[in-house]
Amino acid sequence: MLQAAVVAVGVLHRFGQGGGYQMAAPINDIGLFVLVAFGMMRWFFFFSGSRKGNSMKYRFFALCASLLLPSAAISETYLGQQVIEVSFQVDGGKTITLPMTKTGAMPIENDDFKIEGAGFNISLDQSVPEKSTLDWAFSFVAKKSGKLKHVSVEQVESDGRLTLLVKDEAPALNAKSNWVGHAAPKAAAKDVSPWLYSREDTTLMFKFTITTEGGSSVTMYQPSVFSSKTKKMLLFAMGIRD
Repeated sequence: MLQAAVVAVGVLHRFGQGGGYQMAAPINDIGLFVLVAFGMMRWFFFFSGSRKGNSMKYRFFALCASLLLPSAAISETYLGQQVIEVSFQVDGGKTITLPMTKTGAMPIENDDFKIEGAGFNISLDQSVPEKSTLDWAFSFVAKKSGKLKHVSVEQVESDGRLTLLVKDEAPALNAKSNWVGHAAPKAAAKDVSPWLYSREDTTLMFKFTITTEGGSSVTMYQPSVFSSKTKKMLLFAMGIRD
């Protein structure tokens, strides 16, 4: 499930097939891991901070624990949850059907690629919560060898418009055949990211377009689900009491 996913640039990286995450860079000043359970969903939260002047700049990382588990084939159940087919309207007026469970989205895959991350970290500024930012990150694994020519990730808005988040003209796969892309930081303020402040669960849809060196192109749609409880916790971490 991809409620909030691979997020920490240069601080955390994945290793092994579902093996987990390990440190890749030193932590500034503060480090704390907290395990929180929301119903069926388990989350790891990581806080680190660095002091600048009289204020403390915090970074908040959310890692969906289900991504640390071995991959599971799409079937009638996924991680013990009943799989259902859900219809989504995307760009161009198209309607697609994707597998979901009651606790969130499933990682979308085909014969060539599997989406592994569609989430963010929050750079917290508790002195001025409106200055906090959402730093989106996306990842997939290539199941076959070969080079990539172009990768883009767009958010599908509720009215079908596409917002470009990542445009990688020279994509590279790491030693484990993973690609990772990062979007420009986006303000966590209510007028910029209103979904974060709504009291309902939120499902965001992302469109991955992957073009290989040979010229073939594939499009994959990946939803990410953020529960109302999760959003309330994020706002609390930002210092916003609603």
